[in-house]
Amino acid sequence: MNDLQSVRALYDDPPAPSARAVAAARLRMTGGPRRVPGRRRRVLPFALGLTAAATATAATAALLPGGDSARPAPSPRAMPPEAVLLAAATTAEREPASGRYWFSRRILGSHSAVKDRDYLVDRRVERETWIPTSGREHAWTIERPLGGRPLDEAAWRRDGSPRSWRLIARIGDALNSGPTETGNAPPGAGEGVPVSAEPGERYAVPESLRPGWFGHLGPVQVTPGSLRRLPGDPAGLRAYMEQVIRRMEKGGHRRFPVGGPEHGWLMYSFTLRLLTDLPAGPAVRAAAFRVLATLPGVVSRGQVTDPRGRRGQALAMRVPRYFAEPGGERRIVVDPATGRLLAVQDVVTQPDPRYRERPGQLVLYSVILEARWTDAVPDLPKKRHMVDKDGNPRKPACGRC
Repeated sequence: MNDLQSVRALYDDPPAPSARAVAAARLRMTGGPRRVPGRRRRVLPFALGLTAAATATAATAALLPGGDSARPAPSPRAMPPEAVLLAAATTAEREPASGRYWFSRRILGSHSAVKDRDYLVDRRVERETWIPTSGREHAWTIERPLGGRPLDEAAWRRDGSPRSWRLIARIGDALNSGPTETGNAPPGAGEGVPVSAEPGERYAVPESLRPGWFGHLGPVQVTPGSLRRLPGDPAGLRAYMEQVIRRMEKGGHRRFPVGGPEHGWLMYSFTLRLLTDLPAGPAVRAAAFRVLATLPGVVSRGQVTDPRGRRGQALAMRVPRYFAEPGGERRIVVDPATGRLLAVQDVVTQPDPRYRERPGQLVLYSVILEARWTDAVPDLPKKRHMVDKDGNPRKPACGRC
């Protein structure tokens, strides 16, 4: 029986097995931990973090602060996390396994407060990523600012219907790869992030000045070749990520015991990175979904609508205090009908008054429009950064750059 058949069995009429029985059986088959029947999963307090960065230190620094909050009740339409994730695993392993490039297209956005005003603005950037399998070609990021739009039209009209704003946000100018305020000024002390309602020009930036591509999974450097060699089964992938966690511990972090909230968060972060940012193959992506299905602390938030208006099931985990002050959670949104990952969202549950936040505010979100292997090549715009007069990436200034 495949994962999709297992998921369908969750909703058959009696005498089909219960959802818990089917999920537990499937998790035992895939190497996951056994659960005691009838034991309720503990819902952890909430916390908030941004997308995993290139290194463990950078990832820790990027997490967002906040405080504890009451626990929101799951929607009546909530599906068991295991059902959603196993359906996603079945979809992932059926995807094409090869191509000249790993291509992804997404909308990155953030809901931020307008400085000295009482409403939020949604600022967005469309981003394409082209990662080659060959070490002789360059990896490219192509971006197009989509402009900002007010989320409260009435408040915006009372403000005189401006076409530009100064925004106050935890993430600063991260959407534009630059700092918001320098020095040690308190939040909101500066002028804020300038954002226009008008869309910007499309431009390209090489991922590196050298051909080829490499990324990071925690402190471990990865390439398309090394990602293809990752275990394609959940037990093997879990063991690999345990090794990554041990390397973090040796690099100066404290111990992250198995079963603890920090350990669970790292496993959650690493699997999401494999699913959203790294050019992993279908077997590894499927295994990552199956690992997610075994993690304690993953809870259902029921049916939601992503920023593109697509409906899906939301699953969430909080960020522990070690990585950030509590205050929200990271959610993934999965379409249960297709098993496709639609979005990743950092959601406020305990507002930070320094940023005039509100419960449910999306501090940062990533809407996934496409993610696949392709033999197509990037259509690079004329506007490019870090290139020579011919439009090619500049040569590194030093031998090890």
